[in-house]
Amino acid sequence: MDFRPFIKPAIGISVFLGLGYLILNPVFMHAKVGAQRQMCQSNLKQIARAYAQYMQDSSGISPPISRGDKGWADMLQPYAKSWKLFQCPAGAKSSTSRRSDYFYNARLAGVHKVPFPNQTIVFGDGYDNSGANSHLMELPLEWKGDENKAENRHWFGGNYAFADGHVKWIPSERVSTLLPTKNESNWKATFAVR
Repeated sequence: MDFRPFIKPAIGISVFLGLGYLILNPVFMHAKVGAQRQMCQSNLKQIARAYAQYMQDSSGISPPISRGDKGWADMLQPYAKSWKLFQCPAGAKSSTSRRSDYFYNARLAGVHKVPFPNQTIVFGDGYDNSGANSHLMELPLEWKGDENKAENRHWFGGNYAFADGHVKWIPSERVSTLLPTKNESNWKATFAVR
């Protein structure tokens, strides 16, 4: 059987499919990253609810970073009810419980009242598979501008849960350690509470 008449159409179809893949692959990757960002935000929203419930039960005081061998994530677990919430879908997968891909703002530990709840970060994208007491007082300098770091896991920015319960994606340059002022026109998220 002579296959020569089928070679040109087969090459044409292969080229067409290859070009289609090259064109559509970034579109599908962008959709996947967008879905991961939304799932991560949903996780943080549920963790923020667990935090609010914990605070109600503890007279309005934020959880400590750790107590004995338990971290803040352990203390929120009775309210969150699933360790899967503490795993960002864009992070490395953990095979064990008591791991978190999110950090807790260490400046909040034991704090009763937060002065700027709509700007104060409580939780955010952190190191993959950290312990249940993973915490930060500021974003590590090595995270800024490095697309492979946790802070930039969702297209050059991170997801953050705030003290008032809302969750937002923010680029790293919009995160500060300074207490905001009431007249500040340049909105920034902050780690500061005092």
